Amino acid sequence: YLVSLQPEMLDYIRSNKRHVGKKNRERLLDLVDKIKRTEEIVAIEAIEKKVIDYKRRRAKAHAMKEMLDLQEKGELDDETWEKICRKAIEKRDNILSVINYNDDNSLEKRIKRRQKQVEEEFPALFIDPIDNNIRSIPRGEYILVLAKYNIGKSTAAVHIAKAFAFQKYKVLLFTLEDPAEFVEDRLDASLSGIPMKKLIFKSSKLRRRLKKALAKIRGDIRIVDGTDGNMSIQRMEEIWENFRNQGWTADLIIVDYDEGVAPSEHYKGDSGERREMMEVHRSFKRFVARDMLWGC
Repeated sequence: YLVSLQPEMLDYIRSNKRHVGKKNRERLLDLVDKIKRTEEIVAIEAIEKKVIDYKRRRAKAHAMKEMLDLQEKGELDDETWEKICRKAIEKRDNILSVINYNDDNSLEKRIKRRQKQVEEEFPALFIDPIDNNIRSIPRGEYILVLAKYNIGKSTAAVHIAKAFAFQKYKVLLFTLEDPAEFVEDRLDASLSGIPMKKLIFKSSKLRRRLKKALAKIRGDIRIVDGTDGNMSIQRMEEIWENFRNQGWTADLIIVDYDEGVAPSEHYKGDSGERREMMEVHRSFKRFVARDMLWGC
């Protein structure tokens, strides 16, 4: 940071000419020289935080200017607005976390971390071969279901939604390929044990079985139909936040399926689709990690 301190200060002075003045400019530059000559710097974390906060403010100010310029030109559409805002909000510095494994304090931290993990929630998936051999995932992580086309990924998503709901968790399921009615039918079939193709002929049995099954569900499932093709991760976050503001906070976010998510940015070339998919998964990971949710 000492190397970049003087350019950052000069940039600050240029951006605030009216408030800084000539005398304060000289004082600030003298202060930078004194800091650079200091042999030992203390409170590195505090300095680091101030620098990062300053860069984030600059990023937001730059975003505002960019949007105003585009607005004056009549070129600020919704997609560009969303893209600029996201870049400003997600502005981060690549700071690496380095751990000294041999340090005694590091050992104590690992012991405390494992003790804390005992208290963490690892919901069962109601799939015996998995539940009997491994635990599921903690909050802040997401499950990825892989299978060939038309093998049962959507059925797996519904099963996981049901499993979490039985364990008192609230589930927000985004269906991006099949209409919401299909998801309702899969849930009815899964909870009642009646095959989907026979639901229309077994209405009375469906009512009886669902009444018993729903009485055991301590959580809740809500379905969002995103088959219009405009469902991005940011839009999912907004929907989740709207429900939370209404007093209903989902614990598990299910997206069926990832190829139906609208990317925040389109890339050209042979690797364009792969880059878009990587960005979708990174955004989803940030979403569930930021709000300590489960994802699928």
